[in-house]
Amino acid sequence: MPEPAFRFTDVHVRAMPGFPYAEGFSVEGLGPGVNVIHGPNEIGKSTLGRAMQLLLWADLAAGPGVHLEARVEVGGAPESRSRHLEELEAQDPAGASLPPRPGKGAALRSRYQVALQDLLQREAGEQDGKGEFSQALAREVHGVDLEALRRAVNPAADVLVRGRNAALDAQRSAWAALEEKRRAQSEDRDLEARIEALQASLDRETGLREACARIAALDRALEAAAARIRCEAPLLPFGEAAPRLRTIHPRTAGDLKARRQALAEAGDAARALEARREGRMAERAALALARDPSPGDLARAQKLLDDLLLQGEALAAAGEEARAAGEALRAWAESAPWLGAVGETLPPITDRMLAEAATLAHALEDARAEQAAWTALATDLRRRLPEAPAASRARVLRLLEAWLAADARRQARREALGRDLPLRRITPAIAGASAAALVALSAAAFTLAKGQVAAGGLLALAGLAALGYALQALVRQDPSTFLSLAEEERACLALQADLAGAGVGDLAWEAPAVRLRLEDLLAQEAAWLDRQRLDQLLRTADDAADAARQSRRRLLADQGRAVPGLGEGPALLDVEGYLRLVVEEVRTLQGLRVRQDTARAAAQARQTAWTALEAEVRTFLGGFALPADPEPRAALEAALAPLRRALDLQRERLDLDRDLDAAGAAEVRAGAALAELLADYGAPDAAGLEALVRAWADWRPLQDAFEAADATLLAHLRAGAGLPAEAAPFLDPAEPPADRLAALDARRDALAADLGRLQEELGALEARREELLKAKVALKAYATQAELASAAARHEETLRALEDQRLGLLSRRALALVLDRQARLADTLDRPPVLQRASDHFLAFTGRYELTFTEGRFLAREGATRLELDQLSEGTRVQLLLAVRLAFVEKEETLRLPLFLDEILGNSDDARSGDIVRAVLALAATGRQVFYFTAQMDEVNRWREIAGDQVRVVDLAAVRRKSAAARRPVEVRPRPEVPAPAGRGLEAYARDLGLPGPAVHVDLSRQHPWLVLVPGEEDLLAQWLAIPIDTLGLLRRHARQMEGAPYPRVLATLQVLETAQRLLAANLGRRLAPRELLEAPLGTYRRATKEKFLPALAAAEGDIGRLLAQGVPAGLKQEHLDALGAWAEAEGVWNPHGLTRDEIRVELRGRCQDLLPAGDPAWAAVDRFVDGAAV
Repeated sequence: MPEPAFRFTDVHVRAMPGFPYAEGFSVEGLGPGVNVIHGPNEIGKSTLGRAMQLLLWADLAAGPGVHLEARVEVGGAPESRSRHLEELEAQDPAGASLPPRPGKGAALRSRYQVALQDLLQREAGEQDGKGEFSQALAREVHGVDLEALRRAVNPAADVLVRGRNAALDAQRSAWAALEEKRRAQSEDRDLEARIEALQASLDRETGLREACARIAALDRALEAAAARIRCEAPLLPFGEAAPRLRTIHPRTAGDLKARRQALAEAGDAARALEARREGRMAERAALALARDPSPGDLARAQKLLDDLLLQGEALAAAGEEARAAGEALRAWAESAPWLGAVGETLPPITDRMLAEAATLAHALEDARAEQAAWTALATDLRRRLPEAPAASRARVLRLLEAWLAADARRQARREALGRDLPLRRITPAIAGASAAALVALSAAAFTLAKGQVAAGGLLALAGLAALGYALQALVRQDPSTFLSLAEEERACLALQADLAGAGVGDLAWEAPAVRLRLEDLLAQEAAWLDRQRLDQLLRTADDAADAARQSRRRLLADQGRAVPGLGEGPALLDVEGYLRLVVEEVRTLQGLRVRQDTARAAAQARQTAWTALEAEVRTFLGGFALPADPEPRAALEAALAPLRRALDLQRERLDLDRDLDAAGAAEVRAGAALAELLADYGAPDAAGLEALVRAWADWRPLQDAFEAADATLLAHLRAGAGLPAEAAPFLDPAEPPADRLAALDARRDALAADLGRLQEELGALEARREELLKAKVALKAYATQAELASAAARHEETLRALEDQRLGLLSRRALALVLDRQARLADTLDRPPVLQRASDHFLAFTGRYELTFTEGRFLAREGATRLELDQLSEGTRVQLLLAVRLAFVEKEETLRLPLFLDEILGNSDDARSGDIVRAVLALAATGRQVFYFTAQMDEVNRWREIAGDQVRVVDLAAVRRKSAAARRPVEVRPRPEVPAPAGRGLEAYARDLGLPGPAVHVDLSRQHPWLVLVPGEEDLLAQWLAIPIDTLGLLRRHARQMEGAPYPRVLATLQVLETAQRLLAANLGRRLAPRELLEAPLGTYRRATKEKFLPALAAAEGDIGRLLAQGVPAGLKQEHLDALGAWAEAEGVWNPHGLTRDEIRVELRGRCQDLLPAGDPAWAAVDRFVDGAAV
């Protein structure tokens, strides 16, 4: 079953860095196979690729200002994806959320992004001395040591290697003995030849003495020729080539010297270019320093950061003081238990004091946390501010100053009323009243203890009155030291505006900690404003409570119930204490983050909560009827309505604290478990553990493949016929394929060397055999029957010996071929699947090389030849990296992800680029989507030529224009009124219209279209002007969309004019401005001497070539003119050896005869351009 595929159908780039919302674009209708996306530079190809990567990988950092949408298919199921900043969301067609796949894959992302620039940089980095290219390829395959893995799979590999070495030593000894035997046979043959010579000399005395003498002489000549061939054959090629080498050597030495000199000049030019680049960098640094003088800003920033740290320390100190006050309050309350005997008001107050002491402990922890946060923020800003742009730095400084101002306001509030801490400020009046109350209460207790009830009661009543006054002063303090609420609102709005103005590119966006802290500051300011509004309501409630108390007293007086001094005192204090406690409870439980919506919700809930509030008030008023006056009723309602909401907020805050504590404990447990897991597996971090798991999953099948390869290779070797006895050591079934392959390689190389040597001997013997056959024919004419029989026997024996040697050589050659074939088979079976696939791609790309792995090294094999990877050309190494990348992409089995290619055809010729295109098409045919980004039209045409309709070609420039047109209204340009030619010729018509003539140094696409027309086409020029088409660039696009005459001829003429403009610029130079002449370094000539050239230069209209051709102007010397000419030639202003305009016309007709045939009327337009082009 094929793996599911991930495909993009539509991509919408709403906003990206460099592409705000006003410049977004959409690419729709993407194909499931290969999509070629082309367009000029800076059109957005890299942005589109980056957008698709962000929509594919959830863990890829997006950065600020990112808003993307897309429609995709995952395994055939449609999905919609969106990304805003760092959040990637996926939904099915019904709108349900889905987990984005593949999600995380930092280790795999680079496998699916193949760019020619990255491949060249990786290859060039290895050539710069960072390592061999073979090591780079090993890192490309996840850095796995294949040789070490082989040794791990087969622990007996070392033993087998030693056995293989012993077998090789035995084989070498056997071959040495064979060579010794060959030498002995050669000596025997020489002895037989000498015996034959002696026998021939003895037979000279017979009747055929002359014939035998001639035969012996011929035999000796043959022996001498054979010996000379054996001894001098290796020297003959050099002897023949020596005269030629002596002839070529001087020229070769001269070429080498010239090349060495050229290399030295190139090195000097490179060093000069490097020095010039360093000078420009220094100038840029100086200019940047001059444009951004920021020592004052940095000093002010450091001062602000120091102030932030001091504020954090002050906050921590305030927390410590609050905790100390709370502890003292707790100690005082616990040391005076006798206070409960004088009334029921003090115990609730004591409990409240203890609760406030507990709250102070939480306030201290919050202060410490805030101090740590601001310390981290200050450290981050100290590091980032010196590198930030001036605008960003100024904005951040304003925000910091605003924070300090707001903190100063909070400090003023803290010093005035202590609103930010649970305790109030103890003024001298409050302290005096509290001391008087304590003295009176102590005296009352002492008096009551002695039985003096009346005196003790009066003292107690006085003490309680003093204590009530202190409590009232503590609760209702003078708020005159506060800023007005309107001023605080204006300050908060100003801070909010500064924070909202920190847009893209500011430091606040680049440092998330800064942004979060400032947003928290804004939230605190808004919460304080809400609290101030609520305080106003509470103060209104205080006034209403006073009015209610006075009203109740009047009601009691009306009912005739007197208010005794002592009897009704405790009840009165109890009701007033309850109201005060309600007010204090509301003040304490209101959270720092209460917003305006809380106040609005409280106001809306007044009517609903009135019944419960009325019942509660009735209970504490002892059943008294409420006054008919509506003011106390409304005041009590407004004061008690937020109580329920405040209690709910407090409970939510406690639940949140418990959840945070539980989450922190879970995080600690998870961290401990992860650390223990990493320690067990020896991984440095979580990423290393993941890499270990992936490596084990990848190479576990390799162990099975090794074992299968062992069995298969053993079967093939045993199936071979005619193997020599010395091949037995290589048939060990326990030997791994790698060791057996190395032994076969050594065996094959030795046999190849022996085969070459024996072939030379065979050739010499074959030559001797031919000579002997000729001698045998000659012998038949002169010898008798007995002599012929004897000679024939000797020659037959020689022929049999030669035949035996030839058969031996042929058997050895056959054995070498069999061993080479078995070695190739073993090499193929020994490769992992991914390396086998990479080798197949490499062979398809190059047409000659295969990738093999032998003895821990990657090699390129071409037939029987093995090459180190560093011996390959640069283009071949880049194609090898591409082959490995494609092989690893095909290996991925979980989800077929899109492949992103960037101009990978730019470093290959037509044949290899076609092979690469076909390999990518085969990959896309398996269901994988491929995106190819390029700015070169020849690569787009190459895809169309090979793939045809199999690829989807997207012109990104057209997509951008379409998106821009959809965003703005169509602008209708009025057509210009063009007068009719009225019988005027082309040049006269153009002159009357004021059209510019041709120019050499102006871009041809910006020149006027009338330059490509010929006489008789004046009406066509009027049509173009009415469209309007007023540049050759517009004409080129218009002509490509039109059919029929004269547009094919217009396009051909444009190509010829481009060639003509290049020839004119290279041969005619350009005009010289007076300023350039005055600044020219003409030796020791002064400015006064240079000014003498100016009238002559003005007469020649800046054409330095015409000025030099006219001769020496008046008032000048020939050496002055020569110096001017030498400088103009060196600067490229004048080319004295260039072609003339007539010669350029002839050159154009030779170069462009395929575009415009001879006799075409368009040559008139070309000649007009060449003759009239202004320099």
